[in-house]
Amino acid sequence: MTVSFIPPTFLFADAIEGGADPLKVAQDALADSWKVIFNGDNYDEANQEMLTKNGLWRIDSTVEANHRMVDPKNIALFSEMGVL
Repeated sequence: MTVSFIPPTFLFADAIEGGADPLKVAQDALADSWKVIFNGDNYDEANQEMLTKNGLWRIDSTVEANHRMVDPKNIALFSEMGVL
């Protein structure tokens, strides 16, 4: 089984239990998600300021991340996706 695209509702277990190679499933997920992985100078303060200025959220702690999870737009998204 070849996994070339992982839709939002995809579960790794579904593919693996369906006969896909676990390493291939993980590699495909990484390849499909590479654009959201940040490498480089992301801890540099100047870079953080530029990213924040360009609209990327800066969440520096678990407390802040948890607070974002209960933002009304996120609750609506979770409800729409059947997470809640």
